[in-house]
Amino acid sequence: MNGIIKLDNISKVFLDGDRSVEVLKSVSMEIKRGEFVAIVGPSGSGKSTLLSIMGALLTPSSGSIVLSGQEVTNARARQLKKIRKHKLGFIFQTAHLIPYLTVQEQLLLVAEIVSKRDREQREKAAHLINDLGLAHRENSRVDQLSGGEKQRVAIARAFMNDPDCILADEPTASLDSEKGRRVVKMLRKEVKNRQKSAVMVTHDERMLDLCDRVLYLEDGMMYEERKIHDEKLPLR
Repeated sequence: MNGIIKLDNISKVFLDGDRSVEVLKSVSMEIKRGEFVAIVGPSGSGKSTLLSIMGALLTPSSGSIVLSGQEVTNARARQLKKIRKHKLGFIFQTAHLIPYLTVQEQLLLVAEIVSKRDREQREKAAHLINDLGLAHRENSRVDQLSGGEKQRVAIARAFMNDPDCILADEPTASLDSEKGRRVVKMLRKEVKNRQKSAVMVTHDERMLDLCDRVLYLEDGMMYEERKIHDEKLPLR
């Protein structure tokens, strides 16, 4: 199965007082294994809402969603929680690390949450830490890390549960351009090496050349940006 995430005619409507606001309008898309896809668009275009739906955190008003081969549109809360724990990894604007834990402990906590606490998990954490250039920080606490190092820990943590797909919401927002690009390069490398997929919401167009595809969201509608012709074509 190549398709990790598949959305079909997804719409999302929020109530604002006595009126309805349609944030997403019949969005269809598919993310394949090994793909690193960016979603860009102006503020208020629905990017975060879309990412929340892909992450099984928000239910669409209409349409269907398939995650890792499972139809989850009308799934119960318990099933969605299980999917988030085992099939998805999340990276946020800020690292959201636990202040009193070391880098290694941040990762081992994920293993404990998904009921995997053994020597193999410690070795896996060590490999991730090493792959992301953090071996010298393995026993450091959060307050001893730079901004770029914190985001690298967040990337390692996102891969710790061996997810099918990583969902990243503005992962470079708190970093300067050099550190941001380094973080995105590392994210891409891990996606390719581990044959996962990743979706990154970003405002930083300097990162787009690192992505396989760029999707543009505007007024709740999704377009695929074809850089060669400098045009945006509606996704059908």
